[in-house]
Amino acid sequence: MRVTRLTFLLDILHVAPLDILSPFLALIRSPLTSGPITSLALTAINSICSNILPLYLPVPLPELSSALFASPPSPQTPLQLALGAATSALARCRFPSSTPAQDELVLSRLLRVTETIISGNLERELTDEGVCEMLEVGLGMGGRARLGGKWISDARTWPRC
Repeated sequence: MRVTRLTFLLDILHVAPLDILSPFLALIRSPLTSGPITSLALTAINSICSNILPLYLPVPLPELSSALFASPPSPQTPLQLALGAATSALARCRFPSSTPAQDELVLSRLLRVTETIISGNLERELTDEGVCEMLEVGLGMGGRARLGGKWISDARTWPRC
């Protein structure tokens, strides 16, 4: 990760999206990060995905057509690289279990971040691997026996797009 000095930064687009996400992704990947800290990191990632990452989308968005899928893949954009790192980290989110209520809070925030990525404009920038990792998160939560019935049903009806 590159350290970027933000003191005189006039435009957030001069910072690579991966540099913005990296500190939070490191927290959710670490099995040593507590549940409450993981929860806060997931809230920050959700906010970044909702409010900052869409600024990196090409304007206007290209129309979806069969020709778009038939063309050879282009090099990944900085946004696609950041989303790839985010989906990988979300699929591997680890935290030590504490109370059932705290665990469910972390898992609900994890589900919220995956829903934000998969159901908004960012979904168009996901790779096939990223989509599979997002599905892995939802399916993994649906299969957890120790979750309360509400979270299992939420995970099973996800994504709501």
